[in-house]
Amino acid sequence: MIRILLPDGKSIEDMVDEFDPDWRTKYAVWNGKGSPWSKIKDVFTSLQFGKCAYCERRVQAEIKRGKVQSDVEHFRPKNAVKPWSSSDTTLVVGQGVAAGYDWLATNVANYTFSCKECNSTYKGNYFPIAGKAGRSRQSVRVLNTREKPFLLNPLDALDDDPEDLIDWVSFIPIPKISEIQDQYRYWRAKVIIEFFELDERHDVRHGCAEQIIAVWNAFLLKDHPLVGQTNREELERYKTENTRVHMACIRAFLRLLEDETTQVTAKMYAEAAANYVAEIKDRYVIKPKPRKSKPKRNK
Repeated sequence: MIRILLPDGKSIEDMVDEFDPDWRTKYAVWNGKGSPWSKIKDVFTSLQFGKCAYCERRVQAEIKRGKVQSDVEHFRPKNAVKPWSSSDTTLVVGQGVAAGYDWLATNVANYTFSCKECNSTYKGNYFPIAGKAGRSRQSVRVLNTREKPFLLNPLDALDDDPEDLIDWVSFIPIPKISEIQDQYRYWRAKVIIEFFELDERHDVRHGCAEQIIAVWNAFLLKDHPLVGQTNREELERYKTENTRVHMACIRAFLRLLEDETTQVTAKMYAEAAANYVAEIKDRYVIKPKPRKSKPKRNK
């Protein structure tokens, strides 16, 4: 997960108004029917380069086998909130407004673009918090202060930067800070990772591992007399281009490469990534059935 950046001087409201000047006026209040947010989906798809806000996978196709593969996701659920609890029983988890946040149903600051799996399988109508449930009609800013949500909207510039919360050990996400340093932010990172199963999902782990391998290969070739320049330019692009998938994992790996004292660790991470990709490939390869030999005819 990374911060989703807006163009300089513009808000998400500005972006929606440019896309459809009448949308926010027409849908200022949600009547409980239809999905008007789907009309402005392209705004969020473009801002996020087609990547899911939560797992950073690219949603390759809008329709696959007749089903939509992505959503405009409501950060705070518009419908009744379901209780969620951590597998760690020492963590006390509160729940958001029980009846849901229907007054934010058409508030564009409450939207992100996500893959179907993150939205439907994991996010749904859950909204775990560390504070007290908000009150009806409160603004997003007031709600954030009161509720102290465990989840994070990467489009909210006033919220934590996801990369300040979550670090990576090879292709596995971990909290970046300790509980002693900041208890709330430590548990926030833990909950985000557990909530979306970012440390367990093979699609996420495989994608991150592939990116680590690509960065490592570019690093190994950066001083090559023939292709060194190309690979040095590639490494620079990795640092700055949010268009790529799994940028949070990539940047954590790049930080290791930039310090000579941690390059040995980077090599270990790259080897772990390569082993994982090879293991997954072997696990899912479809082996052809052995051909049966035809019985010989008697002459």
